[in-house]
Amino acid sequence: MDDHVAEMVQIALGRVQEAVAPDVNGRHYLNFVEACADVASLFAPGDYDRLREIKRRVDPQDVFLGNHHIAPAAA
Repeated sequence: MDDHVAEMVQIALGRVQEAVAPDVNGRHYLNFVEACADVASLFAPGDYDRLREIKRRVDPQDVFLGNHHIAPAAA
């Protein structure tokens, strides 16, 4: 993607963010995170900790990764 196209994409994303701004609740829609975000903000309160605990039990060595990384909870 060249610089001009990248700039146009950022402008378009800005317009979308402005359009949905009235409905923002402090969390992010998981499939609409185009920039780095605090992964915990992608989940309802308590859910992120629960997911980290599951990750600790199922994948303690953190082998499985996704676009929105959830690190295992400390043992």
